Amino acid sequence: MPLNKAGEAPLPAAPGPTGTLSDTQPTLAAIPPPARPLEGSGERGVRDPRYRVKSELARGAMGRVMVVQDLELDREVALKEPLDPADQRALKRFEREARLTARLDHPGIVSVHDFARSPSGEPYLIMRRVRGRPLSEALAEARTIPERLALLGPVIAVADAVAFAHGQGVIHRDLKPGNVLVGEHGETVVIDWGLAKDLRQGHAAAGPLEDSSDAAPRLSSQGTLVGALVGTPAYMSPEQARGEPADERCDVYALGAILYQLLSGTLPYRGEDAVQVLAQIVAGPPQALHEREQAVAPELSAIVARAMARDPAGRYRDAGELAAELKRFQTGRLVHSYQYSRLSLVRRWAKKNAPLLLASALFVVLGAAGAVLGVRRILAERDRANREALAAERVADFMEGMFQVSDPSESRGNSVTAREILDKAAARIRTSLEEDPAVQSRLMKTMGTVYVALGLYPQARPLFESAVDRQARLGLSSTRAGLSTKGALALLSMRQGRYDEAERLARETLEGFRRTLGEGDLATLKALNVLAGVQLVTGQYKLAEARYGELLAACRRAYGPDHLMTLTALANLAQVYTYDGSKRYAEAERLTREVLATQMRINGPDHPLTLGARLDLVRELASQDKGAEAQAILRDVVERSTRVLGAEHPETLKAMGELASALYAEHRIAEALDLRLKALVVQRRVLDPAHRDLQRVLYNIAEEMVLLKDPRAGAYLREVFTKKLLPEISADMEQDGPMRDFIKADPELTRLKLEAFKRAAPR
Repeated sequence: MPLNKAGEAPLPAAPGPTGTLSDTQPTLAAIPPPARPLEGSGERGVRDPRYRVKSELARGAMGRVMVVQDLELDREVALKEPLDPADQRALKRFEREARLTARLDHPGIVSVHDFARSPSGEPYLIMRRVRGRPLSEALAEARTIPERLALLGPVIAVADAVAFAHGQGVIHRDLKPGNVLVGEHGETVVIDWGLAKDLRQGHAAAGPLEDSSDAAPRLSSQGTLVGALVGTPAYMSPEQARGEPADERCDVYALGAILYQLLSGTLPYRGEDAVQVLAQIVAGPPQALHEREQAVAPELSAIVARAMARDPAGRYRDAGELAAELKRFQTGRLVHSYQYSRLSLVRRWAKKNAPLLLASALFVVLGAAGAVLGVRRILAERDRANREALAAERVADFMEGMFQVSDPSESRGNSVTAREILDKAAARIRTSLEEDPAVQSRLMKTMGTVYVALGLYPQARPLFESAVDRQARLGLSSTRAGLSTKGALALLSMRQGRYDEAERLARETLEGFRRTLGEGDLATLKALNVLAGVQLVTGQYKLAEARYGELLAACRRAYGPDHLMTLTALANLAQVYTYDGSKRYAEAERLTREVLATQMRINGPDHPLTLGARLDLVRELASQDKGAEAQAILRDVVERSTRVLGAEHPETLKAMGELASALYAEHRIAEALDLRLKALVVQRRVLDPAHRDLQRVLYNIAEEMVLLKDPRAGAYLREVFTKKLLPEISADMEQDGPMRDFIKADPELTRLKLEAFKRAAPR
């Protein structure tokens, strides 16, 4: 698999136990002889005329990787082959690596396309070409803690990929920044599984620890020990350094060492040569992370300390447990490995509830200022503050009560989910706050917004509708709070496909904000964005383009190029260019890449906004027949969306649908159908029956079933014909020969189609 070209890129030198040293690993013994100069595909005889060698990409301890052109599919792939084809031991290791890696089907692990032999019997491996640079290079460029913390996302992605391998009984045994590639869009891939071991089979892909015939360990030019010891010294666990059997926890240790390097800017152990480094590992733990870098969050220091525990029993059980801990830190939740003091818990609560505390402080200030204005003003402010304080107290009490389980039998230990808490809280809002409809409507809107963020649209709708109704009865419809609730319902209606309702609510919200807050207020601009969005999805492209242009100019003027609303306007304008029939695909791609670069810089690769921008880019690439690039991005987006948002979130389902379309374009019909059927189960729950996305996916399923001669196709077509057909579906149906023949052969489907076409025809 692709390897870094020059081993571990050095970080800024720092004093170690024996002086100032480089992070590259020193040579222990003989280095494998360099391979012969590359002379094209005939260097070792013709491997396969299908592949034409373009260049050498990298080389590692036992193999080299070349970029080759697949002439049959007209794409670049990677070809890996052993450095020394005469070394029978290396050949066996190479074959084991190929079989083992082929089992690890995960977006964070390079996929294997083929394993073959040349006519002279030399093996080679064809893999996906991974574009990116080693994490070691990114670490070398990151000089400050904030810059290095920006790389925490890729490290979590590495832990997720290794967790998948652990689930398959495979350990890597040579995890290090040089064996991690990070792409320009944040995609992260773990490479070089040449030293991996299959715990279920008891054999290694290369250099088993138990193989005493490799008595003399040697160090490759990439700093990897092979022989009786395997791995890279600076990232090697104590049990590996002692030559003892290792399990998943050796990879956990290596991930901890990578985190140590990321957070401190230096390796945990440094020495003149590999022997010194190994001796230090065996002798004792490295300097504590918090001593080397005091700016590191104590939770992260605790995670690193546990991952690098001397005793394997003290570490996380596998990479999955470590990944989960890192995600808890990343999302602001309590880290299990860190002991919080009461004071720190109070501070965390205060940070999360800053608006409430700020409001309380403001009330005090207003009360003090009122003394200067006279007794009547004091009393008025006091009464208002008391009312607001009482409302804030009720909100605080309610939110605190959300997380209390009265019956221990309900809690099932620690497995109460956030969804269960939300559902109980939503029910409690309706019953416990009837005497205070103002507070009740405020909480309903807040709870509905949380449901929308989780993709639970059906649960959000009754809360928004009830909040709008209560605010109307209280005469609050024209206030900022009332208009905000109506705008939230407009956005939800658009996402559920209730376009007439969405456009009406969006217009009312926009007019209300313009009247009360003015044209340039952020709330007004958000309402303008919702109305333009409804016009975009309903095909009113000229109106949508005009509104997005107005929105973009206002946001750039008032908030600058990096503001969320500016980026939203850019992204949506790109969608207009993609779908309005003008074929401005290159301009759409330029705008989307501008948005994506900003989102990556501000939010990182796993943020939902970044994932959404990458999904927009996929559509624009597909429109320009750049299918290979689009599919590579799609697979990574699906994996990240599933991990970050959940398998049933609408954005994850949208990414799955795009991936299904890409598979369909490659004639992988069965795979596309399987993805669509999985997504449909959830789409039926979260989308309105008349939603255009639901109609489109039903038709796509029917179309793919027709091609596969699946008898279920008729049932899905019947459901499509019960709806008002979208113009694009009617056009597809007329142009699709197999679909026309299928419908024509069934009298009932023919009748239903004619009726559906009549309903869809303009009056």
